[in-house]
Amino acid sequence: MTEPPLVIPFLPDASVSSGLPVDPIRVAAWVTSTPAGPSKRIAIAGSDNSIWVVPSSTHHERVSSLPALSLPSPGETPRFTRPRASSTASSILSHSSALRRVFSPPAGSPALPTLLSTEAPPAAPDIHAAIPPSERAELLDQLKAQAEVDERAGLGKGLAALTRPRLSVHGKEEESPRGGVESPRSTTSTESARKASRLSGFFTRTSNAEEHDREAQARARDKLHETAIDREMERGEAEAAAEAEQVKAVEQASASNTHDRTPAPSAGRRSVSRQNSGASSPRLGEGGPVRIVLPYPGRGKIVDLAVLEEVGELVVLRDAGLLDVISLSTLQLTAHVGLDDAAPPSNTKSPLLATTWLWRKVHLAAREEGALLVINGEPWPSPWPSAHGEVTRVTMLALPTHQPVAVLELPGVGDVGVSSTSEASYLLHATATSLMSYPIIFPGTSVSGSSTPRQSSAASDGSPLLRPEGPRRTGALAQVRNISGIKKESGLAKFLAASRLPSKKKPTDKIPTAGIDEGLEVMRDGGGHWKSVSLHDDGQGVGLADDHVEAFDFDGRTLKVRGSISIDGGKCRDVVFTSGWHDVAVVAGDSTTLYAREGSLKPGALKWTSRKSYPARAACITAGMLHTVGKDSEASVDLGSRLERTVDTKLSPPEPGDNLCPLDADTLFAADSTGAVRSQTLTEYLHGAPASDDVLSSDRLDSRVTASAIVHSDMAIGGAFLVAGDEDGSVRVWDAKPFRLRGSWTLFDDSVHNIAHLDLKEAASLQSSLLCTSERGSVAVISLRDMDQLFLLPASRAPLARVFVGGHNILLAYANAKARVWNVETREFRRSTGLDAADDMVSQPGWAEVDLKEPPALTGPVTKVVGETPNGSDLGRLLQLDLRKLGETHVGSASPLPALRGLLSVFLTFGVNPAIDEVCTSNLGVTPPRAPVAVGLEGSRRSATVAYTSPADAWRVSSTATGLRQLAIVSLLRPFLNSPDHETWAADVIAFYASCLPSDAIEAEIELFAAFYLDSCPDVHQAARMLFGARLSRMSNTEIEALIDAQQSQLPSVVPENDKMGEQATRALTMVGGVALHRLECMNPVALKNVADSIALYLHDPEATHVSLAIELCSKGFATWQTFCDAMELLRRLFYLATTKDVSGQNVSAQARLAVLHVASFNAPLFMSTLSVDILDAKSVVARKSIMKLCVFMARKRPALLENGLPRIAEAVVKSLDPNVGKMRDDVWETATVILNELVQAFTTIDFNSTTQKLVVGTHEGAVIMYDLKTASRLYVIDPHKHPVSAVAFSPDGRRLVTVSLEEGDVTVWKVGSSLSGWLNVGGPPRQGAAPGQPYRRFPMFRAGDDPLHDTGALSEVQIAWSGSRQTRVTIKETALSFDTT
Repeated sequence: MTEPPLVIPFLPDASVSSGLPVDPIRVAAWVTSTPAGPSKRIAIAGSDNSIWVVPSSTHHERVSSLPALSLPSPGETPRFTRPRASSTASSILSHSSALRRVFSPPAGSPALPTLLSTEAPPAAPDIHAAIPPSERAELLDQLKAQAEVDERAGLGKGLAALTRPRLSVHGKEEESPRGGVESPRSTTSTESARKASRLSGFFTRTSNAEEHDREAQARARDKLHETAIDREMERGEAEAAAEAEQVKAVEQASASNTHDRTPAPSAGRRSVSRQNSGASSPRLGEGGPVRIVLPYPGRGKIVDLAVLEEVGELVVLRDAGLLDVISLSTLQLTAHVGLDDAAPPSNTKSPLLATTWLWRKVHLAAREEGALLVINGEPWPSPWPSAHGEVTRVTMLALPTHQPVAVLELPGVGDVGVSSTSEASYLLHATATSLMSYPIIFPGTSVSGSSTPRQSSAASDGSPLLRPEGPRRTGALAQVRNISGIKKESGLAKFLAASRLPSKKKPTDKIPTAGIDEGLEVMRDGGGHWKSVSLHDDGQGVGLADDHVEAFDFDGRTLKVRGSISIDGGKCRDVVFTSGWHDVAVVAGDSTTLYAREGSLKPGALKWTSRKSYPARAACITAGMLHTVGKDSEASVDLGSRLERTVDTKLSPPEPGDNLCPLDADTLFAADSTGAVRSQTLTEYLHGAPASDDVLSSDRLDSRVTASAIVHSDMAIGGAFLVAGDEDGSVRVWDAKPFRLRGSWTLFDDSVHNIAHLDLKEAASLQSSLLCTSERGSVAVISLRDMDQLFLLPASRAPLARVFVGGHNILLAYANAKARVWNVETREFRRSTGLDAADDMVSQPGWAEVDLKEPPALTGPVTKVVGETPNGSDLGRLLQLDLRKLGETHVGSASPLPALRGLLSVFLTFGVNPAIDEVCTSNLGVTPPRAPVAVGLEGSRRSATVAYTSPADAWRVSSTATGLRQLAIVSLLRPFLNSPDHETWAADVIAFYASCLPSDAIEAEIELFAAFYLDSCPDVHQAARMLFGARLSRMSNTEIEALIDAQQSQLPSVVPENDKMGEQATRALTMVGGVALHRLECMNPVALKNVADSIALYLHDPEATHVSLAIELCSKGFATWQTFCDAMELLRRLFYLATTKDVSGQNVSAQARLAVLHVASFNAPLFMSTLSVDILDAKSVVARKSIMKLCVFMARKRPALLENGLPRIAEAVVKSLDPNVGKMRDDVWETATVILNELVQAFTTIDFNSTTQKLVVGTHEGAVIMYDLKTASRLYVIDPHKHPVSAVAFSPDGRRLVTVSLEEGDVTVWKVGSSLSGWLNVGGPPRQGAAPGQPYRRFPMFRAGDDPLHDTGALSEVQIAWSGSRQTRVTIKETALSFDTT
């Protein structure tokens, strides 16, 4: 599953105290519903291609400008608010006294939940990622060599190779300090080894050299795989232990405080009670402005800003053909369409070089048949005839998918309007010489007649139709919001999908033909010669000329002029009007004049009277209010009152400020307004500290930096260059580390607009050079190798659109549909051509486009959000933090704390609680920034929605903003928990931000934390788990039960087959499963059953899509799930995953093994039963091998878990070698060899003798079982002790057996060699020469010292060493007993 985005934008120095820093060009308004009633919001479009949204104080009450993202309802996850408890603020004097008053969990609920420790980290994509490449190669060679040694040293591939640590086998003996060959447990002599090769010949297999080499390599790879898994497990166990300690510290910090919630920091704030505990609504009167940064803000200018309340969208159109759709509910980008490249899906190949148009307006056409966005444009202005001819371009997008369904070219250049009648919707096309009307064909409607204009729409794939839910007034748009047949997402679902572009429709989905029908000339009684038209849906419209405005009625066929208004004092730029033209506002120059209609709306000519003028460059009318925007304010005028102007928001000229270019998490380059560039840490910059380095060009004048970029290159001393382009056209290049100027060139006579690194192979001789463009379109190339300017290409009269390189040629495409080709070797101009010929050229192999549009790549944890920025904009310092990359950067590096302090100062909300502020500044070294920092949410196409709020208001922006800020703070603080000097203080701060926010904060939705519950970044997923548990702890039982009811219907085991692996089902399993882990008392049996079935489903998924989640839940809650499903089958699946190599590209072996350990630790009987039964009765050979491999793993890592079941496991392994079942013996022979070897090495109560091919196992009851591995049968059982056996060992020749019982204090010697008495006593041991059932010899043993023994069973500290075939020595710590067994 694709992880949701975790990139958080932030803008330093984001003060709005003197007014919004915006140069306004458009304004729009809409009414939104809030719990306190309807409220109005104002959208102001700035010249820097960002949209500011502010609440209007003149319509009802002011509301938070960024609405809370509500979860879907009904039937989906409800939202819950945190209960409030009244409290008073306390002064903070010391850690011991003050911190008791810092935290304030809700009364009656725990301060922080008891979180289960992480058993395993998420699966890493590369199982050998923990092993450096050099070490990996060396380790592989060593393992190959060792495999060959093992092959030669072992008895073929037989059981003769089973030895203990430090055991000398086949002549490779270790001399003991005591003399002879010694091992802690047993020995085998050289002679016995030679005999063993003869006795175990049936295990020996012959193979040629090639097969031998392949097998050795396979074993080496297996060992390498196991080594990587072991390292992954060690890392997982270390993380789990660290997380448990950190959670414990946070719990202690939270528990040491009272149960009072932190009060709202401002006593003067107006309190609004939340009557519905299931809704997290914004607070009234406390929201700050929100800024929406559009994708590619350096491209084009905003020409239209349209609020489509009927479909809940704010549509922004730029003249460069970029259409952005913003949700009115979440204020996040939901669609981004490039209109120049938009075309209905078809079988024809789209050209690489699409024609560039100058776009003008956007309209909504909606009927019962569907809804369309209609956008019109015209050819780019040029002194030469247009390549397109005199036409108007019209593109239609289907709603709600925003997929193109028709692209039209109408004869003549002019404006377009859309209106509806009871019969149809019409497109009115007004040119300088004609008025044409075209019936609009919606997707799915029939086409009558032929289309007159050139139309490139066709039957193609697309979106479903929009259908109304009930009766609808003809021609009205009242029902469009509800006619979508697609279920709308809300709440966190929109955020989680924010950075994913709308998916392309599958070829099987059909979009019926859409477009226009045959056009006709409009019958009219006057009018025309308008430069633009504006139409209401009911046919009322106005035509705008330079010096007058004409009102008209349009019914699709005829147009009747109702009157005109003469304008003095400047060209008319825009006009807005109310129904019946009662009020008409005309924008001319920087003034807006309001006109009122005289008399009633009656047939005949109408007249208007000028009422008032206002300083404004744009205006709109919504809900009886005229909203205007000028250079210094946004104001409202109530059209039903005395027309007094009320200033809602003050505006101020934007100041570009510094241009920032981050290198890594802690280093950035800042260029001030004079162009001086300095290297600083983020902490230094935020706090205004002096620069650590400042490098200037000696021969330059003061000039602001307009473009900057980090270019990674081998030609840089530190591997990276800093490149800056200035307002005066100069370009400078530095080595980033060390910061040193390498070159400076004055290239253009206007500002630098783009900087691109030519790292394309198609660039040939230009490869690894810099390509720079100016604002007017000049192009220059600089060689980074020689640090020299190569050439300069002049600009055209039309804007530069695209750049291609191919061999020794460079092609520049322009907006006027022309292209120029230059030879970079001869520096000569080759030719000018049209786009068709240019497209044929660049479509050939050897050509590649130079990317001038896309924003900078996410190469580090802190990067720029946008690339090219408009002149005069402050977006050059808009940065973003990628929490995942931050975690990757700090792995194995030096202390990350200095870098984290700077980032924490961005996200911590100083001023909310003085005690926590004191802890942060005095104990953690985190201080507040010198100027406010605006933090927001990332959208698709690297757009950003940034909230300008005070620290206290930061928790009242939206539930998603709250959750992301909490996640960032806890993730950034977690490394402090690893420092002994900071652990306690960091735990205090985490506890506060996890569970003790201000009482009027908007709660984060638990779904957000569930989305990151298994994040690939350890810091993020551990922070998400902590916050998930903390959020659950603050929810009442009723709220949790409602959450379960809403989500259990989305569980994988319940939803249809096609949805079982979907993100919604996965998130539902995470949430409901997490509730079961933390608040089991709230779960109902049906939900528990569904969760258990879902876990089993995911564990058995062949694609292993969500296997990590299933293993996590299975491990943590196995005690719960085993009641509702086949527990042994779940455990078997864990066995398989624990011993299987990468599953579908995932390394889940380490996680599954840790899960097996966890299950075995609390349900040993089930574990042992499953293990022993499956060795013999596995459903397949693969399953049997998996079980045996798991035994090897357990013997190596957790032998104590196998101790009680050791006899059963040994017997099952022996039986699997039954020679009478040859196929089974052949399949498991090698695996059985390995597992018995591991058991012999791990336990003192099991031993093997290669000479006699016998295996002996001691039991907890005091018995000893003898097996013959040649026949895979039990020979006999002896009873040497009445207490648990502590150790057993064969003599080197296999004819004597020594047993030890520490609890009994006896050592016994048994004759176990072949003899005549043994043949006569079938099923019993050879005659011992003593009483029946008694050992050959028995020695009492008294241990010196009274210190307790760690273990007296199979893991005891008994060592048995043989100095000869009959001389042995038993050692228990400092006590030793030597005796002869003859």
